[in-house]
This record gives sequence, structure tokens and C-alpha cells, in this order.
Amino acid sequence: MLRMLNNEEEVYMLEDPTLQLEQTNIQHAIIGEPMTSLSEILLSLTKTRLSALASVHSITGRSKMKKEELAEALSDYVTNTEHLSSMLLQMDGAEWSLFETLLQESSVQDNTIPYGDYAFLLDRGLVFSFFWEGQLHLIMPEEIRDAIRKADLPVLKQQHGQHQLAYQYIVAA
Repeated sequence: MLRMLNNEEEVYMLEDPTLQLEQTNIQHAIIGEPMTSLSEILLSLTKTRLSALASVHSITGRSKMKKEELAEALSDYVTNTEHLSSMLLQMDGAEWSLFETLLQESSVQDNTIPYGDYAFLLDRGLVFSFFWEGQLHLIMPEEIRDAIRKADLPVLKQQHGQHQLAYQYIVAA
């Protein structure tokens, strides 16, 4: 059960990095039983959260859309192989590793996974986090997994590696 921390607990939390990770993860999670259907997940989000996701993807007309229209537009966008491929090439190494794990296993349960390892995926609607019965679950919806399987994953993996090398070269310069 979530609750406000008292001053003594706040001090303890600052001293315990594991607790800090858990609290950060809970703040970004959907509180409730994990879902695996993209349309079900999107419809469970607030219109504000859907608008924020639509904004990340520059979906036009989003401010005039109803909640259901936003959910449908987002679903269409993130399951489009071309858009999906472009997003995947932008991931860093930790995000790519988690992505590959979620392709094999639809869910990862880890209360202490660093938020930065999945923030990119979460902010783009490729992965959703759920906090249920004291556990954090990272879920890649079925529709996303199906769309990724339609892409040429070996080629994407090679391109991702090339992008990472170029990025490392630029950073080192």
C-alpha cells in the first residue's frame, strides 16, 4: 500500500538507494493489476497522460481529440513498423538490453530497476510499468511485440550498434 513517508522514513530513504529506486519506480507506475493489451492500457490512462504521449510523437490534432481517439492514434503510431524502428534506433545500451528481454519475456518484475533504464521506452508508450501487490512489473504490450517481430530485427540490431558507436565517438571527441 502506498502512503506518505514521515520525516524519519524520508531520512532513511535518502540513506537507502534501493528504497529510492523503488519509490522512483512507483511514482511512474500505473497502480493496479498489469495489463498486456496496448488498447486496454491506453484506455486506462488519463487524457492528460495520453496527450503527453501524443506530444512526444508529434501526433497532429491531439488537442482536439477525445480520449478514445488519442488512444487509437497512439496505438496506430507506436505499432507502425517505420515509426517503431526509428524509436528503437534512439535507445541506449541499457534500454536496448531491456527491450530484448521484454521481447522474449512479456514482463519483467524488478522493483529496483533504474528508472533511466526504461524511461525512454515508457515515455514513448513502448513499455508500461505497473505496481501491483508490492511489485513493479514492466510490460511490453502484445501489439508492440507483434509489430517489432514484423520489422527486420537483425538489421535493426546492427543499425543500433552503429548508432551507438557513432554516439560514443561524438561523446569522446
